Amino acid sequence: MFPHVPGLVFPEPFIGSCRGLDGRVRFVQVVGLTLDEYEAARGGNTAGVLRALEPRMPLHVTDIERGSLLPAS
Repeated sequence: MFPHVPGLVFPEPFIGSCRGLDGRVRFVQVVGLTLDEYEAARGGNTAGVLRALEPRMPLHVTDIERGSLLPAS
């Protein structure tokens, strides 16, 4: 794993699917989280953490070098 992004969440069961030559393919989205973001999401608050990240990470594209985007507590 990458040192700045030690956690992963899957915000939706899948984001789409298509049928190929070998059958149906489902696409999933994976979002990398920093340790404090992961800890906040672990308590059943994944949707809340993702909403907090949206202003600076609207498409949830992971930057493996970024720091936490949660407000300091």
